[in-house]
Amino acid sequence: MAKGVGTSKIVGRVHAAPMKIGGMHITISITVLENKSMEFLLGLDNLRRHQMCIDLKDNVLRCDNMQVPFLGEGDIPKHLMGMDDGNNDAMDVDQGGAAAGGAASGGQAGSTPGGADDPPAAAIEALTGMGFTREQAVTALRSCGNNPELAASLIFEQQNL
Repeated sequence: MAKGVGTSKIVGRVHAAPMKIGGMHITISITVLENKSMEFLLGLDNLRRHQMCIDLKDNVLRCDNMQVPFLGEGDIPKHLMGMDDGNNDAMDVDQGGAAAGGAASGGQAGSTPGGADDPPAAAIEALTGMGFTREQAVTALRSCGNNPELAASLIFEQQNL
């Protein structure tokens, strides 16, 4: 079982798969999950292995001297944002996380009662369930557009500095 923000059964692994990101060719390892709600997620393990940097200020992925821009929210297929069912909330924590590697921000459905800027309660709960404090979860979620995977990565990264 793969655990993080949600769980999913692991059905296989690919230890060395070629991938092209922008003009860069890299070899990544892939864990294939039974969950079909997300087509692909470039995990923290691969980002670290290739010393990639997620630059949220410039909205790009950096590696060496290359930078690859993230898709705009309008460029992401609706089926990847959880909108096929008419639900405009881009985050589906129970199904394993946000769409398109976190390029979309979550809506306010399920927010904690306390203000329009509060992240969704389910995302806070998922992060606190991983052992983070509520304050860490809320701060990271606000910094990452309510994306629990990016928020968890951000907290882990801050703890490793």
